[in-house]
Amino acid sequence: MEGIKTEEEKRLKGRAEKFCEEYVIDYKAERAAVAAGYTPESARNAAWRLLKKDEVRERIRELENIYIEHHSYGSKERIIRETWNTYEKASAAVPVMAWDYDEHAYKETGEYQFDGKTAAKCLELLMKHHGMLKEKVDASFGTCEGEKLEITVVHEHESTENEHGGAEFEHGAKDD
Repeated sequence: MEGIKTEEEKRLKGRAEKFCEEYVIDYKAERAAVAAGYTPESARNAAWRLLKKDEVRERIRELENIYIEHHSYGSKERIIRETWNTYEKASAAVPVMAWDYDEHAYKETGEYQFDGKTAAKCLELLMKHHGMLKEKVDASFGTCEGEKLEITVVHEHESTENEHGGAEFEHGAKDD
């Protein structure tokens, strides 16, 4: 078949591959083109032409994913695990301490606190990742005839796991 390329045919060669590898370092296209072997005079045009090609953009995305997996961000699973760990720390009850002037030391007051804002944000992010939230946007417009037009857009997040269970939650409260 003519329109379908094999993986070997899709793989970039030579300067185009080197350009992609250099580009993901700092996203400076002209510098990446020079590093890939283009002359400084032609680097800007070469970079522009390369970045217009679908296979180059696809390779850049692949290299970004490889970088994410092996460098600073870690894997998606690690990010999810760290978000959960942050949620657990934020939702843990921490005793409120007060200075006891008689004993010259901090003492527990019997009250406890937790970081509700961080805990809620972590849960929101995890629920979005697992497709458990619907985001809702309400808008109303006046038409030229003076009628009011109301629009509600609901965007469901795609589930990356369990397609069969799971509750659906609306993000935010609805005013009726």
